[in-house]
Amino acid sequence: MPEVLGYLSENVNWKMIGSWDASDKTGVGHYLSQYAKIVHLRIGTIITHGTDCGIDGEITFESGQQAAFCHVLIFTGGARTEVVPPDETVWRVG
Repeated sequence: MPEVLGYLSENVNWKMIGSWDASDKTGVGHYLSQYAKIVHLRIGTIITHGTDCGIDGEITFESGQQAAFCHVLIFTGGARTEVVPPDETVWRVG
């Protein structure tokens, strides 16, 4: 998942409660490299306020294993000022 790293700041702080945490891009890259390829991503809800964001959905790995997620993100700045209407979007990856 090297494409994810391009969106992160050098001093990223990524925590998986009860599992692992990393405080730089190298640590995050090491952790993400242990995952199998993601073939399906479903985004359920995205809620933003200023630089804060909450997002939930499900992912399916190449092995068929599935996982649900809920992430809280804090961005260093924002590039968009318009409101994006909510919808359920599904991507096929790969």
